[in-house]
Amino acid sequence: MANTPSYTQGLGLTYQQRNFDLGIFQKRIGPMWNDNKSYHNQVAIDPFTMVNLFLNYTVRNNTLFDQTKIGLSFNNLLNSENTIGVTPANAAVPVSIGGVNSTYLASTTSAGGDLLTLTPGRSVMLSVTFGLQRKR
Repeated sequence: MANTPSYTQGLGLTYQQRNFDLGIFQKRIGPMWNDNKSYHNQVAIDPFTMVNLFLNYTVRNNTLFDQTKIGLSFNNLLNSENTIGVTPANAAVPVSIGGVNSTYLASTTSAGGDLLTLTPGRSVMLSVTFGLQRKR
């Protein structure tokens, strides 16, 4: 299936102590193939790995802001830039079998005009989720 990794893997570790939550997750996406719309499996995409980290603090003080969560997360912590898609600039060249061009098999050569889709670079996000509580 085009644009579908042959496997995905995930590994994570979380830790919670009182008001703090900490977690780190590693995700690995296996090799896949891109189509060029006419022929399948034209461009091989190598496997890649992403690492994400988060730290949360939850306010627990029986005030109006009880259960408010402050979060800090780092996505693509190692800033890996991987190719996850290629749109070939060159047309596919059908494979000749016994002097007849195949309608199923073709090859596409890499070119400087290929359009690449890359993983996003590192990002940092700070979030606040208010847990407004009624005082009793």
